[in-house]
Order: sequence, then C-alpha cells, then structure tokens
Amino acid sequence: MTFHHTRHSQIRGQQRSISQAVIEMVLHNADIELPQARECRSLQLSHSAVAALLAEGHPLNLVEAARSSVLIVGCGGALVTIVKAAAGRGTRPAHARAWRRGR
Repeated sequence: MTFHHTRHSQIRGQQRSISQAVIEMVLHNADIELPQARECRSLQLSHSAVAALLAEGHPLNLVEAARSSVLIVGCGGALVTIVKAAAGRGTRPAHARAWRRGR
C-alpha cells in the first residue's frame, strides 16, 4: 500500500523534527497496528522490530527516532498525523488515552 502525506502530517512532522527517513522506516517495518478513531490506525515499532533493525546495521539515531514515533494512518492510505509515543505507558500515544481522574 502506498501512503501520502496530508498537509497536517507534513506540519506535525516538521514541528516534531521527524524526518522522512524515520517516517519511511516506521511505515515499512511497523509491526504494531492499533485501531484509532474514524477508521484510522496507528503504526509503531515493537522492541523486536527495533532489535532487528539494529542487527541489520541501521544507524542507532534513526532507529531510536523511529521507535519513539507513532504514525496515524487513515483508511485511504493518507498519513494523517505523526505523534511521539508515550514512554512507559503502553503502545497508545498520549493523546489517544481516554481516561480522566475523578470522573
């Protein structure tokens, strides 16, 4: 499947300093896929995918940037947005959690 950037994803990628090489690495090697709102899905690298990329000889800084990036992809192949993964809180991005304290 081919993916294309939306204007929103281009802006978010620039704001978060995520390069095109990182985006392509996640798109081609993501092995965690979770459903999101409005028929979108999130793509992310697992620990085993990161280990495989490092074993293949990919640069450490590129693999680390890909590990911490989550791509939200629409059903038509549009890259909707790019977010940073929440460290230590599972595989969902920080903004995707639906909980509120005291409610």
